Amino acid sequence: MVTSQAQLTLGDQYIASATSYEWYKVTVPATTSGTMTVVMQSNGLSSLSPRLAVYNANMAAVGQSVVPNSFGSTATFTVNGVLPGQVYYVRASAAIPARQRSEHSRCR
Repeated sequence: MVTSQAQLTLGDQYIASATSYEWYKVTVPATTSGTMTVVMQSNGLSSLSPRLAVYNANMAAVGQSVVPNSFGSTATFTVNGVLPGQVYYVRASAAIPARQRSEHSRCR
């Protein structure tokens, strides 16, 4: 649910294995224009270094935020110039090599 401040939070999402990732589709609300900030936070004692990538409706890369070797931290990426109705896709994954990833790291 989008708040009155045009914010959406999805808690307790998981990157469950070394090769897993999660995709999210975001449609800019009718009352929003300007910027969209995407945040991926790995919680507490998580051994996940976060990486998020943002794509437009045509799946062309808009940009990414990668926080390697920084466990339990936050990756943030801001998209400027968003307009109501625009569609973006967000891919959440780990930022570190597969051999260093641990399973069941918790993302928020």
